[in-house]
Amino acid sequence: MTKTTDDQIKQMRKLASTQEYQHGKGNCKCRSVGMCPGEGSINYLKIANKLGIDDDDVKKEVSKYKWLSWEDAASYCSGLAKKIDSDYHPNAIIGIGLGGNFITQLVAKKLGIKHVGMYNMHSYDGMNRGKIKVVSRPKIDLKGRRVLVTDDISDSGASLKLVVKELVGYRYKVNPKNIRTATIVCSEHTNFVPDYYARKIKGWIVFPWEVDEKGYWD
Repeated sequence: MTKTTDDQIKQMRKLASTQEYQHGKGNCKCRSVGMCPGEGSINYLKIANKLGIDDDDVKKEVSKYKWLSWEDAASYCSGLAKKIDSDYHPNAIIGIGLGGNFITQLVAKKLGIKHVGMYNMHSYDGMNRGKIKVVSRPKIDLKGRRVLVTDDISDSGASLKLVVKELVGYRYKVNPKNIRTATIVCSEHTNFVPDYYARKIKGWIVFPWEVDEKGYWD
């Protein structure tokens, strides 16, 4: 194994988060010869060939994480919206940004909800979890509304718990009729299982909005 450069590692991350470099998607050719390991698995060899490095180097770096493409995220959101619509009919959505921006807007559109607000908060610096910092809170009327709180993932569950606690009156007297929660991914080790989620996944998840065009972590 040769030593990979920082730039090559960043490029691995970028390519692994796109459908073109995932098995069973894009122009994956191994499916046709019966050698595809499964849809969504990372095509280490294809990334290695693209970057001119050893596929074992790619596997060592990329296999630390589970990668979602934009297409995966959109598909998960569609399935999640159907679950919600069959059981709960929210008329307001409160998203948790920055990670929850994508799911919030897409689910709101699919459910026809125009009453949307966002919490802007963060608790991670790269891969290190810290104390939750609320940058801004939504300023919309939730009185008597059926509220859906959305985020991309329930990892520790701390962000979801904080928002629900605030909305039921800990900080504001907003008086919603109901509050339920939804994420596209639920971590197996979470301390807060949302009412609705698309997938339960073990391990570190990398969403497409967490990797920029150069492969840097957000």
